[in-house]
Amino acid sequence: MHSPLDRIPVSIIIPNYNYEQFLGRAIDSALEQDHRNVEVVVVDDASTDASVAVIESYGDKIRPCLRRRNGGHAAAFNTGFEASTGEIVLFLDADDYLYPHAISEVLGEWDAAVAQAQFRLHLVDEDQ
Repeated sequence: MHSPLDRIPVSIIIPNYNYEQFLGRAIDSALEQDHRNVEVVVVDDASTDASVAVIESYGDKIRPCLRRRNGGHAAAFNTGFEASTGEIVLFLDADDYLYPHAISEVLGEWDAAVAQAQFRLHLVDEDQ
Protein backbone atom coordinates (compact mmCIF):
# COMPACT_ATOMS: atom_id res chain seq x y z
CA MET A 1 0.00 0.00 0.00
CA HIS A 2 1.46 3.34 -1.03
CA SER A 3 1.11 6.52 0.96
CA PRO A 4 1.06 10.09 -0.39
CA LEU A 5 4.27 10.52 1.60
CA ASP A 6 5.99 8.14 -0.85
CA ARG A 7 5.95 10.90 -3.45
CA ILE A 8 7.84 13.44 -1.32
CA PRO A 9 11.39 13.75 -2.66
CA VAL A 10 14.05 13.68 0.04
CA SER A 11 17.70 14.66 -0.35
CA ILE A 12 20.35 13.24 1.95
CA ILE A 13 23.49 15.35 1.85
CA ILE A 14 26.73 13.80 3.07
CA PRO A 15 29.63 16.25 3.49
CA ASN A 16 33.00 14.53 3.66
CA TYR A 17 36.58 15.46 4.36
CA ASN A 18 39.13 12.65 4.77
CA TYR A 19 36.66 10.11 6.18
CA GLU A 20 37.22 7.37 3.61
CA GLN A 21 37.09 4.69 6.32
CA PHE A 22 33.53 5.71 7.31
CA LEU A 23 32.14 7.14 4.08
CA GLY A 24 30.93 3.89 2.51
CA ARG A 25 28.80 3.06 5.54
CA ALA A 26 27.22 6.52 5.50
CA ILE A 27 26.45 6.29 1.77
CA ASP A 28 25.12 2.73 2.07
CA SER A 29 22.82 3.75 4.92
CA ALA A 30 21.42 6.59 2.80
CA LEU A 31 20.89 4.33 -0.21
CA GLU A 32 19.22 1.62 1.92
CA GLN A 33 16.37 3.81 3.19
CA ASP A 34 12.93 2.22 2.96
CA HIS A 35 11.63 5.49 1.48
CA ARG A 36 12.23 5.11 -2.25
CA ASN A 37 12.18 8.76 -3.35
CA VAL A 38 15.65 9.63 -2.05
CA GLU A 39 18.60 11.27 -3.74
CA VAL A 40 22.00 11.02 -2.09
CA VAL A 41 24.34 13.97 -2.60
CA VAL A 42 27.92 13.37 -1.46
CA VAL A 43 30.15 16.41 -1.17
CA ASP A 44 33.87 15.85 -0.93
CA ASP A 45 35.63 18.91 0.46
CA ALA A 46 39.00 18.35 -1.29
CA SER A 47 39.98 15.27 0.71
CA THR A 48 43.59 14.10 0.58
CA ASP A 49 42.77 10.45 1.30
CA ALA A 50 40.98 7.95 -0.99
CA SER A 51 37.51 9.43 -0.36
CA VAL A 52 37.03 10.36 -4.01
CA ALA A 53 37.61 6.74 -5.04
CA VAL A 54 34.95 5.64 -2.56
CA ILE A 55 32.53 8.21 -3.99
CA GLU A 56 33.29 7.26 -7.60
CA SER A 57 32.69 3.57 -6.80
CA TYR A 58 28.95 4.34 -6.39
CA GLY A 59 28.58 5.53 -9.98
CA ASP A 60 25.19 7.01 -10.77
CA LYS A 61 23.60 5.78 -7.51
CA ILE A 62 24.66 9.07 -5.92
CA ARG A 63 25.18 12.68 -6.96
CA PRO A 64 28.84 13.52 -6.33
CA CYS A 65 29.99 17.08 -5.72
CA LEU A 66 33.78 17.27 -5.67
CA ARG A 67 35.14 20.55 -4.32
CA ARG A 68 38.58 21.58 -5.62
CA ARG A 69 39.49 23.54 -2.50
CA ASN A 70 38.69 22.79 1.10
CA GLY A 71 36.11 25.25 2.36
CA GLY A 72 35.14 23.64 5.65
CA HIS A 73 31.97 21.97 6.86
CA ALA A 74 29.63 24.89 6.16
CA ALA A 75 30.88 25.24 2.58
CA ALA A 76 30.32 21.52 2.01
CA PHE A 77 26.78 21.81 3.43
CA ASN A 78 26.06 24.74 1.12
CA THR A 79 27.48 22.94 -1.91
CA GLY A 80 25.29 19.91 -1.21
CA PHE A 81 22.20 21.99 -0.55
CA GLU A 82 22.67 23.85 -3.83
CA ALA A 83 22.95 20.54 -5.71
CA SER A 84 19.96 18.93 -3.99
CA THR A 85 16.43 18.76 -5.39
CA GLY A 86 14.44 17.29 -2.48
CA GLU A 87 11.54 18.98 -0.74
CA ILE A 88 13.01 17.71 2.52
CA VAL A 89 16.77 17.81 3.09
CA LEU A 90 18.67 15.74 5.62
CA PHE A 91 22.33 16.33 6.45
CA LEU A 92 24.34 13.25 7.41
CA ASP A 93 27.97 13.53 8.48
CA ALA A 94 30.28 11.11 6.68
CA ASP A 95 31.23 9.38 9.93
CA ASP A 96 27.60 8.73 10.87
CA TYR A 97 24.91 6.48 9.42
CA LEU A 98 21.12 6.18 9.32
CA TYR A 99 18.87 3.34 10.32
CA PRO A 100 16.82 2.03 7.35
CA HIS A 101 13.55 3.66 8.50
CA ALA A 102 14.96 7.11 9.33
CA ILE A 103 13.38 8.98 6.42
CA SER A 104 10.04 7.19 6.82
CA GLU A 105 9.97 8.14 10.49
CA VAL A 106 10.68 11.78 9.69
CA LEU A 107 7.96 11.81 7.03
CA GLY A 108 5.54 10.14 9.43
CA GLU A 109 5.88 13.09 11.79
CA TRP A 110 6.12 15.79 9.12
CA ASP A 111 3.49 18.46 8.59
CA ALA A 112 3.41 22.05 7.35
CA ALA A 113 4.37 23.43 10.77
CA VAL A 114 7.62 21.43 11.00
CA ALA A 115 10.81 23.24 10.05
CA GLN A 116 13.41 20.90 11.54
CA ALA A 117 13.63 17.39 12.94
CA GLN A 118 16.47 15.75 14.84
CA PHE A 119 17.29 12.16 15.71
CA ARG A 120 18.49 10.54 18.87
CA LEU A 121 22.05 9.40 18.22
CA HIS A 122 23.77 6.23 19.27
CA LEU A 123 27.47 6.59 19.94
CA VAL A 124 29.63 4.38 17.76
CA ASP A 125 33.30 4.17 16.99
CA GLU A 126 35.29 2.86 14.06
CA ASP A 127 34.87 -0.70 15.32
CA GLN A 128 31.05 -0.63 15.27
